[in-house]
Amino acid sequence: MGQLALIVALSLIRGAHLHVAAGRLALGLMAAALLSIATYALAELLAYRITQPQIFGTLIPAIGATPYALCGAIYPLATLPAGVRQFAYALPWTHAVAVLRYGLMGGPASGLHAIWHLHSNAEMALLSLGVLAAFAALTVGSALRAFERATAA
Repeated sequence: MGQLALIVALSLIRGAHLHVAAGRLALGLMAAALLSIATYALAELLAYRITQPQIFGTLIPAIGATPYALCGAIYPLATLPAGVRQFAYALPWTHAVAVLRYGLMGGPASGLHAIWHLHSNAEMALLSLGVLAAFAALTVGSALRAFERATAA
């Protein structure tokens, strides 16, 4: 949440015009929270599953940088090749960015339509929140099981 606050503050200083509504903002904050929970659980899962510390160095770009580079936060997803674009639409990070944009800038700028191809921005945002909730549930559940196995011995 601190990173999100910093990004918003810097964008306002840079001259961004945000169109915030309470309901949309709440959805955006939920998206950020769900992605934070999921990525933390993913890190915990890897910490319990990987026994050789040198492997972490190779996983950091794959798990941290690649989803960020493909989620549409840096450049429009329309510029990606078709196959990579479809993969990017499936990433939870892409859904989080789209819902955050929806929360801070409104519907047309969010990118939700490119993912879901529906007419209701609110419905698409809720579907993306569902993707994020499923990802968080999967990673938290997996991390808890890994923790139980690691501490049962």
